[in-house]
Amino acid sequence: MSRLSESRHNLERNFTVGKNEKTGKGVGSIASKGLQKPGTLTNKEIKTLAASALTQRPDHKKPTGRK
Repeated sequence: MSRLSESRHNLERNFTVGKNEKTGKGVGSIASKGLQKPGTLTNKEIKTLAASALTQRPDHKKPTGRK
């Protein structure tokens, strides 16, 4: 598997969304740009992708304490 197709596979696997959720067109464009030319992403675009990914994560219980 080429590096690009492996990246696309990982992106698809890691960015599945819920029943009624969709990634916006702008975020999809940034993700595509990042896969094609990763070094061209700005800090703002990277933060946008991260925020989108984190908001689509399922809710988790907060840990009770750190050991």
